[in-house]
Amino acid sequence: MADEQKVPSGISSRAWQAIADKHLKPLPRWRFIFKEVILWCLFLIFLVVASISVAFIMLEFVNADWDLHNRLAGSLIDYIDMIFPYFWLICLAVVVVLAYYNFSLTRRGYKHGLLWISLGTVGLSVLLGSVLYFTNLGQYLDSVAEQYLPVQKLVMTRQHELWNNPEEGLLGGKVTALALPRFFEIRSFDDQRWVIVITEYDPRMMVRPGEMVKIIGRVLNNTTFEAHEIRPWRSHDCPCCGPDVGTSCGMKSLK
Repeated sequence: MADEQKVPSGISSRAWQAIADKHLKPLPRWRFIFKEVILWCLFLIFLVVASISVAFIMLEFVNADWDLHNRLAGSLIDYIDMIFPYFWLICLAVVVVLAYYNFSLTRRGYKHGLLWISLGTVGLSVLLGSVLYFTNLGQYLDSVAEQYLPVQKLVMTRQHELWNNPEEGLLGGKVTALALPRFFEIRSFDDQRWVIVITEYDPRMMVRPGEMVKIIGRVLNNTTFEAHEIRPWRSHDCPCCGPDVGTSCGMKSLK
């Protein structure tokens, strides 16, 4: 009679018999390590995508010109609805769900509940998104998204429409020529050339060729617009701020 195999401690005889009958063998340790590494890499990818979403949400709200919401859209509710980055919010929510599911599959992920994993993911996303926004990387992502991402192009098109209303005193476009301290020229979003008349020149107002600006003022004739206030198109476009992105600066009221 053949010697019976010794049953390892911690395993019932019935379970051991099932393993023996099916000729099952334990998986090598490297497969578990490889799976763990893949899961953590995926989690980090989800976290980066969530951080980018937060950076774009911050971008829209910081550059929203809240003080002009009545002129741009009427009521504050209508203005929020118009500028709110719904796509990036949905993207953030989807990524948080995916990150939770992915994290729960890790070796110790099952010990943490949905609330803590979600809050942790959102918190890290806000932190990293803020870092992206306030660095050159955030500016780069903004310019790339505006050129190549259809959703961001749609957002910018809506903003272009808001700032292509000279009859209402709102004009935006790209600076094409300078004749400071009294004049400069822009090409508006409907491809029209406008000569901008500066009523009171401020040396800190360093308008530069090629940059995008928002201008508040009034129409003088079909090709001339008087500027009462000049703002950078994006806060990080402002030549006066330098590294202090988002702070107030010399690009202010000219009256």
